[in-house]
Amino acid sequence: MQSEGKGQPISRIQEVLLCTSVLQLIRRYAMDRLALEVRGTRIPVYQIVRMLANGDTVEELLAEYPSLERDDIIACLNYAASLAEEQVTPIEALAGVA
Repeated sequence: MQSEGKGQPISRIQEVLLCTSVLQLIRRYAMDRLALEVRGTRIPVYQIVRMLANGDTVEELLAEYPSLERDDIIACLNYAASLAEEQVTPIEALAGVA
């Protein structure tokens, strides 16, 4: 496995940590219909992210949605960040040049 942007292999420990954090994020979501929802709720992930973008605080969300936990909100933001993250592949790697 390659690290992003540097072309250097990541260690087995880094790979395990990455996989573990991805699994932890996935456990906090439930796929229902076509919208990704926070596990155990009917609250779409996009709704939490949009409310934060519109100025709501984490404390306000927790008060508004008692079934949410702080870690659920953090997981929503991590999911949104992973969707927005750009993976850059050097042209040399595509051309097979070392």
